Amino acid sequence: MFRKLLSQYNFYKMIVVFDSPMKTFRHNLFKQYKKNRSAMPIDLKNQIQPLYTKIKLLGIPSIIIPSVEADDIIGTLSYQAEKKGYFTLIATSDKDMAQLVTKNINIIDSIKNIILGPEAIKKKYGISPKLIIDFLALVGDTADNIPGVIGIGKKTAIILLTQLGSIEKIYNKIEQIKQLPLRGVKNIVEKLKQNKQMAFFSKALVTIKLDVSLHDTYKNFTLPIFQQKKILFFLKNYTKFL
Repeated sequence: MFRKLLSQYNFYKMIVVFDSPMKTFRHNLFKQYKKNRSAMPIDLKNQIQPLYTKIKLLGIPSIIIPSVEADDIIGTLSYQAEKKGYFTLIATSDKDMAQLVTKNINIIDSIKNIILGPEAIKKKYGISPKLIIDFLALVGDTADNIPGVIGIGKKTAIILLTQLGSIEKIYNKIEQIKQLPLRGVKNIVEKLKQNKQMAFFSKALVTIKLDVSLHDTYKNFTLPIFQQKKILFFLKNYTKFL
C-alpha cells in the first residue's frame, strides 16, 4: 500500500499516525467507548514493534501521542495544512474520517483505490461531510460503541439531517419533524426527545479534534532518502522466518 501511494501520487510530505495504546479523553467521558472490540491477536501484536522499525528505516515520518487517538492527530494536521492552502490526502477506510473531507482534504481508500472528495462522500453516505458527525451521533457506531439515539436508523437520520440540518437544528425545530414524510413520525419525535442528552453526548464522542497540541507540524514531514543497507538487512532478517 505504501509503495502504491508513493508511486501514484506526487506528494513530498507524508506522515504515518498510530493510535496511542493509552486511554484517551473519550474513554474518560464514556467508559464503554470501544468496549466491544476484541483484543488484538498476539500474532498481530508481535508485528507492531517491527513495523515501527521498518517505517523508520524507510524514512517515513511517524507520530504517536500518549492518550491521543490517531484520528485527532490526523484531523489537526489536515486542518493546519488546509489553512496554509495545502491539499491533504488521508489514506484510510475509517468512516469517521469522512467528517474531515473538504475540497482540500480528501480521503483515499487505498484498498479500493478510490478518492473521496465532498461529492463522493455525499454520494456514499447520503449527506455532506459536515453532517457526518451528526449522522453518527444519531445512528450510533457499533465499531466504537457509540450509543446514538435508540430507534433512529440510517434512512431516518439522512431525512432529518437533509431536511433540518445538524442535531442542534433538529432539536430547535423538533416539532417540524411531524411534517416530514417519515413512517412512525410521532414515535421518532418521542425517541429524539427521550434521548436528547445521549444524542449530544454521542456527537461529542465522534467529533474529531482539530486542535491537538503537536510538537511537529506538517511542515516537518518531508520524505528523506531511506536507509538502504539497514532496510535490506532488516528485510532479509525477517525473510528467514517465512
